[in-house]
Formats: sequence, structure tokens, C-alpha cells
Amino acid sequence: MDNKHCCYCGRAFSHHVLPTIDHLIPQSKGGAKTWANKRYCCRACNTQKKALMPHDFLVYLQGEYDRAGKAATARNLLEKIGHTKQVVQYVNEAGPAVFRTEADYLWFKRRYLK
Repeated sequence: MDNKHCCYCGRAFSHHVLPTIDHLIPQSKGGAKTWANKRYCCRACNTQKKALMPHDFLVYLQGEYDRAGKAATARNLLEKIGHTKQVVQYVNEAGPAVFRTEADYLWFKRRYLK
């Protein structure tokens, strides 16, 4: 995803949708401070994701989709799920590059890449 769209929902940035910088792997969970671990996202997605790992955020979004009562809400969630799956794939392939230490990456690997 480029720096003109939110990496989670895909919305284009404008004066109504302002970009923020998200640490894909939260620093509180061993995420690196490098650009390999950062992406632009809208404030709404950054607030919704909080300090979740991308994999946990994806599970959260899928649960929201299962509970969605309106078709428009479900469509928006499907779009967000698709973009978040791309983020998860990037994190899985990036390996230690998005983590502060090798130990943090090994914890992630044991927990999420079974």
C-alpha cells in the first residue's frame, strides 16, 4: 500500500481523512522503530487497532463482520479485512525486520506462525 491510502481500510487521504503513522508491530510488543515496521493509516483505523498485533486485529475485524447487521457495514468490513490480510502477509514475510530484537521475533514466531 502506498502513502496515499490507509493500509487497513484503503481510504484515500484527504483533508477529511488525515494520515497517522502506525507501528504494525506495536512497540509495546517488541516492534522496531524503523520504517519497515511503520505504515500510514487513517486515524479511525489507528484508534481501532490500538496496540493489537495485526493478526489479532484481523481476528477482531472478522468477529465484527460476523456480527454486522447492515450490508453496508459488512461491505466496509470486508474491504478492511482484505487490506489487513495484506498487512498480516507483509509482517509474516518481513520476519525479524519489523521487530526490535531477535527474542521478540522468536516470541512472535511461536505465537503466530505455528
